[in-house]
Amino acid sequence: MKQCPFCAEQIQRAAVVCRHCGRTVQAPATILWAEVAAGFGAFCFVGALLYAGMGGAPFAGNASAFLAPAAASGSPAAAAPEPPPPPPPLVLTVLDDSALSLPPGEHFDTAFAVSDPRPCTFRARMQGVEGGSRDVEVYLLDEDGNSNWHSGIKPAALYESGRTSASTIEVPLHEKGRFHLLVSNRYSLMTAKTVRVENARVVCE
Repeated sequence: MKQCPFCAEQIQRAAVVCRHCGRTVQAPATILWAEVAAGFGAFCFVGALLYAGMGGAPFAGNASAFLAPAAASGSPAAAAPEPPPPPPPLVLTVLDDSALSLPPGEHFDTAFAVSDPRPCTFRARMQGVEGGSRDVEVYLLDEDGNSNWHSGIKPAALYESGRTSASTIEVPLHEKGRFHLLVSNRYSLMTAKTVRVENARVVCE
């Protein structure tokens, strides 16, 4: 038993309405649960507004909106594109397994041009095969050096063998332009020479 808060009469504990004064003394359980649910819903709505105002994900009415940033942060980064492969080496053949016949006092001169921006190297192998001591002079010249040589002036050569019967050449070409491979028997006034040139080429890589 308990007392009605309005008329102080004794009433049953489970009574909702006082029989003496007719006033409601206890809310039905369904009303209480509705109030609890309404209060909880209001609390969640205010919390979602505060979360969005602090930079969080906007409220979407379910828990997935709050979990979306965490799921996105765990996704793998896109792979960086692979660099393109380097271009293949440039090989410019100047002479390949050629036999040069040089009469007395004569020379052989062949020109080639290099324009590739990569570092380039001239390589060749010379071998005297006939005539006297089978010796010749081998030069690698730029345009100015070639002009001086033909004018009888000692050139500033990129390569100069001196008198030799065999010569292996490997010369870096630090500048681009036009060059000359010159094989000379000019100093010999009576003897012809034959010289074999192997793998005379420029490689840029």
